[in-house]
Amino acid sequence: MQFVPGVFLVRSTHLWRGQPATYGVPTVDDLWIDVGARDAAEVSRMGIRLFDPVFRDLPPWQVANYVTGPDAASRAGCAAVEAASQGTPATGTDIFVIAAQSSFNWSGLTGVLSRTHRADSVIVVTASRVRAADTTAAVGVEPMRLASLAGMHVGAAYALAVRSRYPHTLVESVSSADVRALFERVASAADVRTTAKPEPPVATLPIASEHRDSLSREADLLARLTDRYAVSGHEGPVRELIRDALPAWAKSRAVVD
Repeated sequence: MQFVPGVFLVRSTHLWRGQPATYGVPTVDDLWIDVGARDAAEVSRMGIRLFDPVFRDLPPWQVANYVTGPDAASRAGCAAVEAASQGTPATGTDIFVIAAQSSFNWSGLTGVLSRTHRADSVIVVTASRVRAADTTAAVGVEPMRLASLAGMHVGAAYALAVRSRYPHTLVESVSSADVRALFERVASAADVRTTAKPEPPVATLPIASEHRDSLSREADLLARLTDRYAVSGHEGPVRELIRDALPAWAKSRAVVD
């Protein structure tokens, strides 16, 4: 599998603040992704074909003892299920499923379960149902009903979710201790014995491009600026990166206004 990095941008909120709203909300027809190619032939040489899938590269980051990033609670749930699946059930058979399309009545999950015809219990590890219901416990619990399993015998069904901070944002955060608590709850519910532990995701670098040209040096600098977070009034991290990148003569003259 080959990955080709690309970028898409939006207008600067600082530069466009106060300007008349002459542009509507962009649609998918307005979306362009820059992969650094000059023409269609270069795009083809990079291995990109029409209808190739596109996905957002949103790596998780570690801040103190928290894992931070979009959908951090959901990612923690996937890690807990994967780690628990490495164990051996004390009795019976466990089926571990990492499924998509939860917004469509769990069609991915129910598609798998419909082939089993019977289950003593169904435990769904999700962030969407119980994340906001209980912020005091590390792991929230809530009964649930899967409508599409009406013709299947299910003894019990309930959802588990790990506690998170700033849910539904780009800085959704889950503590490492709560990730471990979620794993222990999942392993207990599945009645498995395992020494595996979910490893919290660590900060990863964006997918690197092997394509180098006369603009690669500038691209590297822009990539470092993109990965350095700062907000209005707390621009220190970006300011320091820019200062470090200045030539010697400019560093001696640079001042912070």
